[in-house]
Amino acid sequence: VNLTGEEGAEVLSRVGVGTITDNDPLPAVTIDSVTVVESDPAGAEFTVSLSQASGLTVSVDFDFLDLTTTAGADYIASPGTLTFAPGTTVQTILVPILADLLDEGISESFRVTLSGLENAILDNGIGIGTIADDDDLPTLEVDDQIVVEGASPTTTNLDFEVSLSAPSGLQVEVDYETSDGSAVAGPDYVQASGSLIFAPGVQSQTITVVVNGDDLDEDDFETLSLTLADATNATIVDGTATGTIADDDAFPTLEIENATVSETDGLFDVDFDVLLSEASGQIVSVLYVTADGTALEGVDYQPDAGTLEFLPGGPLTQTVTITGVGDLLNEADETFFVNLTSPSNAEFVDSQGLGTLTNDDAEPQVSIGNESVTEGDAGTVTMNFTVSLDAASGQQVSVDYATSNGSADAGVDYESTSGTLEFAAGETTKTISVTINGDAIDEGAEEDFSVTLTTPVNATSGNMIGVGTIVDDEGLPSLFLNDVTVDEGDAGSTVATFTVSLSFGSASVVTVEYETADGTATETEDYAPVDGILTFQPGEPLTQTVEVQVFGDLVDEGVSEVFTLDLSNPVSADIADSSETATITDDDTAAITIDDESETEGTDITFTVTKSLESSQLVAVSYATVAVTATAVDDFVEQSGTLLFTPGGGLTQTIVVPTAVDLFDEDDETFEVTILEVTNASLTDGTGLGTILDDDPLP
Repeated sequence: VNLTGEEGAEVLSRVGVGTITDNDPLPAVTIDSVTVVESDPAGAEFTVSLSQASGLTVSVDFDFLDLTTTAGADYIASPGTLTFAPGTTVQTILVPILADLLDEGISESFRVTLSGLENAILDNGIGIGTIADDDDLPTLEVDDQIVVEGASPTTTNLDFEVSLSAPSGLQVEVDYETSDGSAVAGPDYVQASGSLIFAPGVQSQTITVVVNGDDLDEDDFETLSLTLADATNATIVDGTATGTIADDDAFPTLEIENATVSETDGLFDVDFDVLLSEASGQIVSVLYVTADGTALEGVDYQPDAGTLEFLPGGPLTQTVTITGVGDLLNEADETFFVNLTSPSNAEFVDSQGLGTLTNDDAEPQVSIGNESVTEGDAGTVTMNFTVSLDAASGQQVSVDYATSNGSADAGVDYESTSGTLEFAAGETTKTISVTINGDAIDEGAEEDFSVTLTTPVNATSGNMIGVGTIVDDEGLPSLFLNDVTVDEGDAGSTVATFTVSLSFGSASVVTVEYETADGTATETEDYAPVDGILTFQPGEPLTQTVEVQVFGDLVDEGVSEVFTLDLSNPVSADIADSSETATITDDDTAAITIDDESETEGTDITFTVTKSLESSQLVAVSYATVAVTATAVDDFVEQSGTLLFTPGGGLTQTIVVPTAVDLFDEDDETFEVTILEVTNASLTDGTGLGTILDDDPLP
């Protein structure tokens, strides 16, 4: 107790000590246990408490001891001393926790131990720190793998890596086992199974599967599976891996062989072998289909299509059987094809098989028949020869042909022809057409020619000559004679040509007699008589001529004269016109002229009228005088009249005109004698000028 502020006294002792004798026990120290999640950043906080407040400073040491943890790995151990100030009853120890990604599977613990107490007693001196694991179980997965198989007897490995998503603090175990996919345990790989163990902290392991090499072509890729199961301390997220075995063997090759079979007369088999070059590890398939060559589907063989399969380990040869269809036709060897297509797991060396069907039938026989036709009078007709095979052939048959003369002549009676007949497969008849020329020629009976077959191809010879008979349809030809007109001429002779014609030709010699006969013309005087025989040879022109000499003269007959040519006694012909007339046209016309004359006055003036030529008829000429400068009566005596020229009576006549005498000196004077009309003659000069000459002197 402290005394202060004294008044009226002196303080000898200001402090009086009162001692309170403690009768309380020492506080007891206790530490708790702590559980903390390892990833908690706050760490583990241990509480150290006093059972009661103390008036003294209490201190206590603490230290760490690993139980299932590891200091420095799971937590940080930092020993030290806690001091409780008087009155303080609680202190803490903060222990940092080291987080990790390891699945420890269980909680881990360590111990905090108290010791070295001052002013306190120990009640509970051990605190357990529990670190609760907050990491999930790691996951397991296995990767796919691929490997080339290799050749027998070597092996290769499929190494499957099995991995944990994170290292584990626990041992991880997992079972594994292989199973077949397209790869088969035994021939393709060695079956594997077992357990895989991951020690704590180990994150990956390898499972090896042995792959057997072979020499078989298989699928490009064969597969097997590796499966994980029954994992301990881990979960399986990808528990199946595919192991792929890459095939390194080439495709085997396929080829089809040719086949040759005699066709026979019914159905028969044509076998084509299809060969696989070597065994394959997989199914080899190929499509086949038939196709026409020279053989036709449905006719020579039955079409077919299908699929061949070569099983692994099976035979390397398969047979495609095609049904052939026999026939009775001679034909060339025929062919068809079996084509392979769409190979699976193989390659082609030869994808086409040739099937040959050999012929077993004899060649047909070729023949030609005879023919006959009536020729006709004009134009043409056709004679058709039939050329036939005694049996149908399955191939083209050909034969050459050509015509040749018999009694008929090419170009006259028929048109020659030649060429080659071609029988298509199955045809048995063909026709050769020969043009027959119609004519109007009497051949008397029949004519013939031949068509000869030569050089048969794919056939044998039968009757190789066909006779064509041309039947004549004409009777006897008729003989015709024409009229003739000819000018006689003035002298010598001209020719009157009679034409004797046959109505049509004859194959026989035709003759006919001919002779001239007088009409108004007289033989030897007007023409030279003829007679004889005309001959028409076969094939020669159908006309002949008879020439008669006609004598010319200068006599005006005034009219035409005629004579005839008569036909008689025909041989191999009929006379249609037995007599025709030749007309001699008179080309002489008597011309009348009168001359000019002059005389001294008082003298008769005589005019001469002239007929130019003899005439066989009376010619009359009428005339009269006409005054010009002279005067009738005073100067001349008028005259008129008719002069008559009789046949043979001379070619001249005269007209006499008397003139008068006078004593006057005058000019010469004129008058005319004019011809007025002429009968049976022409008038060339119809005026005669008469001149009266003056003979009186000048006065």
